[in-house]
Amino acid sequence: MSEKKSKFYTVSEKADRVGRAPKFGEALLVVVVILALLVWLILFQKISAQIALSICLFISCSFAGFLGFSWKRIEAMLMDGIRVGALAMIINLMIGMLIAAWCAAGVVPYLIDVGMRIIVPRLFLPMTCLACCILSVCCGSSWTTAGTVGLALFGIGTTMGIPAPMIVGPILTGAYFGDKLSPISESTNCAAAAAETELMEHVHSMVFVIIPSTILSCIIYGIMGWKYGGSSVDMSALAELSTALHENFWLNPLLLIPILILGFCIYKKMGSIQALGIAIAVGMVFALTQGFTFKEVCTALAGGLKLETGVKAVDSMLGKGGLNSMTSVITIIICGMPLGSVLRETKTLETIVYHFKGMISSPGNVVTSSTITTTLLCYLTGNSYGAYILTSAAFGSAYDDWNIHRKVLSRVCEMAVVVQCLAPWTSGGAYMSGLFGMATTDFAPYYVWGYIVPIFTIICGYTGFGMFYDNKVRGGIRGWGKNKYVPDRQAFQEAVQRRTSAEQ
Repeated sequence: MSEKKSKFYTVSEKADRVGRAPKFGEALLVVVVILALLVWLILFQKISAQIALSICLFISCSFAGFLGFSWKRIEAMLMDGIRVGALAMIINLMIGMLIAAWCAAGVVPYLIDVGMRIIVPRLFLPMTCLACCILSVCCGSSWTTAGTVGLALFGIGTTMGIPAPMIVGPILTGAYFGDKLSPISESTNCAAAAAETELMEHVHSMVFVIIPSTILSCIIYGIMGWKYGGSSVDMSALAELSTALHENFWLNPLLLIPILILGFCIYKKMGSIQALGIAIAVGMVFALTQGFTFKEVCTALAGGLKLETGVKAVDSMLGKGGLNSMTSVITIIICGMPLGSVLRETKTLETIVYHFKGMISSPGNVVTSSTITTTLLCYLTGNSYGAYILTSAAFGSAYDDWNIHRKVLSRVCEMAVVVQCLAPWTSGGAYMSGLFGMATTDFAPYYVWGYIVPIFTIICGYTGFGMFYDNKVRGGIRGWGKNKYVPDRQAFQEAVQRRTSAEQ
């Protein structure tokens, strides 16, 4: 068989064959099938997200074969997805060790104790928000924060006569604050990995939306709750937690040193692995000063800290972390990132997005469209990780063509978790509803942060504040200020034209 024959492939040509771009109808059909499967499997059949993503991955690979891609090419797409997610997997493993190390070191217990001590009855709602912010930043988990200190504050607030749904609002705000802003949060790492941006860059981008939104929310909570708290307040629930922490740990301001060291590493723009490695080592040293043996510390790094303080809430708060605790997140990355890679390389989602050119006609429209998309995908699938992956695959090219830094895309993806708890069929909504014993519609009006953050994200897209453009240098160019970057509309149109010509 000659290599010059146009109607036949040689073995090497066939093995490395590149398929055609999908037609709009084909792309739309495949995406609808994938979304329908995710909704049916995760929401109605209660099948794990990993299995649902794996089934959808098989469908996307079959579609790539239908488009004419060789198995070698499809395999390369799968491996590229794993490669992109590899760093996130390593970081998540290190985060598991860091959480365990800081719990054993007394860092997390000290900050929990400080958070509980700052409560002022007259300012109960904003103080509740701040206390939950402190804990969520330390543990990187919204569910842990809400289910421990949040639940204790919920009980105190109800004894003060504050309406129960009103208390849930600031608890959720503080819980999700750290879940979005903490570098040890699982969802934060997954969002950064899905958008193919560096973890610390992603956290830096989140600051421009989360901090202003939280300040405004606390002001609103302060106004809402000012009339409560004038009478005597029973703080026995918090006192019990504080006593248990002091009995099992030596709590003092020196325990802030590991946090300061991690903050210094971030300030010096160290890589995530370097910064986390140093933070873990320092945490291990402090854990030894708390009376744990080296073997006990290493065991905690693997399986999480195991305590028997006699107070269930304390054991639950501190029994987190360890390598084993990250298994679920890592398997989601392994199953989900290849799916995003196949959909991206076959131009499946991109074809749909570029078909509706109004969605990407300006940076503001790109941010708005992707924010709405990640929210809808979260509500449709009931899972934020699938929303991250599909939104990044759909809008990644549009962000690149407008020269918008990928850390803006990763910030937009995080909106999926911010609003997730408002829907009762999502994992976050079901958990929070069951935890506080009320329907999501009860606390939804008071979860003001959940509305402010997406709105502020969209405002940033149109005003340029908090927007970053890629100049191939870490951090990118700012979209505001004296030397702000103004997006080049002609360059965008030329990029779209090149993309269209290449596909044809």
